[in-house]
Amino acid sequence: MIFSLPVVCGFLGVMSFGCWPTLIFLFSGSTIMLSFMSSSLEGALLSWWGHLDQMVVMMMLLSIFVGYGALVCTPNVDYLLSMSILVSTISSVLFFMVSGLILFFIFFEAGLIPLAVMILGWGHQPERLQACVSFALYTVVGSLPMFVIVVWVFNLCKTDSMALISMGGELLEGKFSGNSVFWLMLMLCFFVKLPVFGVHGWLPKAHVEAPVAGSMILAGVLLKFGGYGLMRVMTCLMWDNSIMLGEAMMAISLWGAVCSALICTVQSDLKSLIAYSSVSHMGLVMVGVFSCSSFGWSMALLMMVAHGVSSPILFALANYTFELFHSRSLMVCKGLLSLFPFVSMLWFLGCALSMGLPPGSTFLSEIFLISAGLSFSWMLVFPMCLLCFTAGAYSFYLYGTICHGGSGSFSFSSNIPLSGVAASTLLVSEYFLMCSGFMLDLFYIG
Repeated sequence: MIFSLPVVCGFLGVMSFGCWPTLIFLFSGSTIMLSFMSSSLEGALLSWWGHLDQMVVMMMLLSIFVGYGALVCTPNVDYLLSMSILVSTISSVLFFMVSGLILFFIFFEAGLIPLAVMILGWGHQPERLQACVSFALYTVVGSLPMFVIVVWVFNLCKTDSMALISMGGELLEGKFSGNSVFWLMLMLCFFVKLPVFGVHGWLPKAHVEAPVAGSMILAGVLLKFGGYGLMRVMTCLMWDNSIMLGEAMMAISLWGAVCSALICTVQSDLKSLIAYSSVSHMGLVMVGVFSCSSFGWSMALLMMVAHGVSSPILFALANYTFELFHSRSLMVCKGLLSLFPFVSMLWFLGCALSMGLPPGSTFLSEIFLISAGLSFSWMLVFPMCLLCFTAGAYSFYLYGTICHGGSGSFSFSSNIPLSGVAASTLLVSEYFLMCSGFMLDLFYIG
């Protein structure tokens, strides 16, 4: 693929020279090449098992960059951990590329295996076993109904190709149109992975117990499996917008996102706060997905990419703060501005872009997703406005607690393991978040 050449060259250049201009070339070159090819990426089948379109390309670029960021932002990375990161990145790219329902389900579940290995092998606390068991139970139980439905659709249509199933709609006509129970069982695994509030209990535990690489990949890529999978399944099996499930999921997701944002404002654990913020961001993605419009889906894709870049930044900075203070408690991590101004600047940019600082991509996606929600129902205006306010509240709380105030009299590390490549990666990621709002044509889904 021609548009992936700047990405590969950028990765090789940074690994060889460790300089920030190569990272700028990585993003600028790949986005320029993608903009030239955007007109021809309406939907191209690579073979009987793979396909490419605008959404697939953006998710693939996100997976590659988050995998690279997890590698360079992990201090003292060993061979086994680097191989786990590589396997997770490859399985994520293959998940986004496949066009068959059976391979779609296989790679959907295979992406969880490297993360479970990271939690069990490189987790810091004894509770990592409980977190891994909770993570496995939620995802496996949620995926079993989808597996049964995938096998049933394959037996009915005699093919698992999403393109052929969507073209042969007469085979599925009347089978499950208007059946809310069928769609709920089919989408349950995506709701768990997204996650929707109520089935999110595994997420904070997995984030807290996972190493920094696992948290970055989980927040940046694996949570996007839910939104991407919803859009693919709704397109393939012809979602009926007349049923009440879409409206119910919009309401549950938005009010759950508000509850998650309120939980963030009283959190004392740094990683747990960032984990709950992911639940609040994904609530707006559900609004765009169930609006069933190309505008809503495009802005949901923009929000997923923006969150997939901003959340790993915060987890990487949380790990550096933990290495400095040897604690994740917000009562201990204070006064970073007087100790390391550069890291404090990264925290400010990360929190500001995560909460929706204009003209960042998060700000534009929130504004347009609110517009998509209001075009669907005016009853959504209050929870969406309340969600934006609480998102700003916990972002201010996070930055103000960590960076301001006086550092304690306890001993802390005199240096922070922030390498030049990792700092360059974080800076260019924040630069991309600020500039991607001017490249909305890359996220348009026709």
